[in-house]
Amino acid sequence: MATKGKFIALICIVGILSACHFSQPTLRTLNTVDGARVNSYVQSPLQVGTDTLDLRWNQNGTPGRLAIAEIITYSGSATAVNAPEGWRLIRDDISPTTRQTLYWRVIQSCDPNIQRWTFSRRVTAQGLMLVIDGFDAKKPIDSDSGNVGNGFTLTANSMRTNRDGDLILAFFSTDFRGSSPGHDVPHNMSVIVDQDKDGATHEYWLLGAYQESRGWTGDIICKAAQVFSWAAAQVAIRRHAAG
Repeated sequence: MATKGKFIALICIVGILSACHFSQPTLRTLNTVDGARVNSYVQSPLQVGTDTLDLRWNQNGTPGRLAIAEIITYSGSATAVNAPEGWRLIRDDISPTTRQTLYWRVIQSCDPNIQRWTFSRRVTAQGLMLVIDGFDAKKPIDSDSGNVGNGFTLTANSMRTNRDGDLILAFFSTDFRGSSPGHDVPHNMSVIVDQDKDGATHEYWLLGAYQESRGWTGDIICKAAQVFSWAAAQVAIRRHAAG
C-alpha cells in the first residue's frame, strides 16, 4: 500500500508540473500592468543580392529608449551576420532557409542615424527595428525562446518569465517559396507589424501582449498550415522598475 501511495503521489506531482508548463497563457492585449510599450518601428524592404542591411532611427529614436532589431536573411547558417557596434544578441534562430536574428541596445546620443548590418556574402534580407519606452534600463530583456521548422504550424515556444508585467513580443519570419498562404493571429495577441499584407514571398510579422504575472507564457501559434521554412521567437521586455 505504501508503494502504491508513493506511485499515486508521483503521478500527481507530474500532473501538476505538466499543468504549470502547458497551462493557458496569461496574456492580455491591453497594457493594464504599466508594462513597456512599443513607441514606433521602422522597416527595411526586402533586398536581393545585398551584403548590407540598413535600419534608420526615426524621429522617435531618441537617447535612452530601447531598440530591438530583427534581421532576417534567407540563406540558412552559411552567412555570417555582423551587427553594428553596441548591439547585443538576443538570439539567432536558423531554419533551412529562413534565419531570424534578434538584437537589442539602448539608444545613445552619439549613435549615427543609420544602423548597418553586414553579411559575409550577398543574400536576400529584410529587417525591422522597434523603439520601446517604459522598460527596465538595468536589464531590459527578461527571457526569450526560439523555434524553427519546415512546414507544419508556426509556433513560438513558451518561455518562463521572471518578472510580473512583461511585454511579450512574438517574432515570425517565413520563406513562402513563391506562395502566400497567410496566417492567423491568436486572440490574446495584438498585431504590431504585419508585412504579410504586402503579399511578398518572404514575409514576417510581429505580435505583442502583456503578461500580468511571471511564469510560462504558453506557446504562441499561428495555425494556418505551412509549406515553407520558418523561424519564430518570443522575447520578454521587463517594465521599468517601480519607484
